[in-house]
Amino acid sequence: MKKKCVPLVLALMLAFSNASVYAASTSTAASTSASEQEDDGILTVDEALTKAIAYSRTLKSLYEQNEINELTADDTRTSLVNSSEYVDVTNLNVELKNLMYNIQNYGTNVEIEKEKIRLNIIELFASIISAEDAIDLYDEEIELNERELKIAEVKNSLGLLSQTEYNALVTENESVKSSKQSLESALDSAYTSLNQILGQNIDNKYTVQLDIEYEPLGDVDLNYAITKASTSSQTIKELEEAAEIAEYQLDVYSVEYSGGYKESAQNNYAQATRELADAKTEMEASVKNLYNSIISAETTYNNNLASLEQQKQELEVKKVQLDLGKITQLEYDQAEYQIKELENTIKQSVYSHYVDVCKFNNPDLI
Repeated sequence: MKKKCVPLVLALMLAFSNASVYAASTSTAASTSASEQEDDGILTVDEALTKAIAYSRTLKSLYEQNEINELTADDTRTSLVNSSEYVDVTNLNVELKNLMYNIQNYGTNVEIEKEKIRLNIIELFASIISAEDAIDLYDEEIELNERELKIAEVKNSLGLLSQTEYNALVTENESVKSSKQSLESALDSAYTSLNQILGQNIDNKYTVQLDIEYEPLGDVDLNYAITKASTSSQTIKELEEAAEIAEYQLDVYSVEYSGGYKESAQNNYAQATRELADAKTEMEASVKNLYNSIISAETTYNNNLASLEQQKQELEVKKVQLDLGKITQLEYDQAEYQIKELENTIKQSVYSHYVDVCKFNNPDLI
């Protein structure tokens, strides 16, 4: 019996099904209008992104908070002009610095969130396609296994196959049969997650369209990429701003006017600098690990392409052998099925590689 690839397919789907959902999972999904239900059901990434951005609770919160920050900044400036007490002036300066940093970072954070949503949609599309491909192949695999089991049963009765070997084939076949429910559950979960971020009825189904071509990462100076990630990351930038504010609070501390303990300001600054240093270290490790993962995936992709070409050539030979009666129809059909499985594996690797490269090029997405 041919080697089963169902565990690999399931692993791919589980990996994608764990993609973060950037919407409140408990929110009530908006109902789809009758006209939307009557369309062709095809959904592209761009169309899904438009819906998801319009629905995103995170983006709405960013917008609302930015409005509040701008109003509060105006009030804080007024209060600062009218303040004469040292402690009030320093506290208001800290508040205004925080507000101005948040306002300056607003646009960048919005763009980062939109890109997170886009990649999340791609991962969910890939999960849907993976499950649908596996379900499409399921019946074919079961049919092939049943044919092989009949041959094995005859061999067993003739003493050409041990009972232990036959029982192992039966158990393996039953395991494949039981995977159908897992495949359908993975597909349903992917659709549910997709509808959540789109703000649609969670039972909606689509024909998702994912047109992504494979492009290798190319030559990369890893040390430069790590340095660039540490200096350009929005997360690190905001931690640097927090450390700057903590340093300001420490610098302006006055035993006579500030009140409280200087140790508190010192501890705040020490903690802020530690968090900044830890974030840089974590970023460096994440970029390096992601790079290694991408390179490994590209090697696997190239190997799979070579294997696919070889299997296709072997299938042509098997066709001749089949016509000459040197192999059975079952042997030919099994070889053809394995090609379909490998093609699906390659397709999924293109999707996951694309997402990883996007993250490598924009570390705030990691």
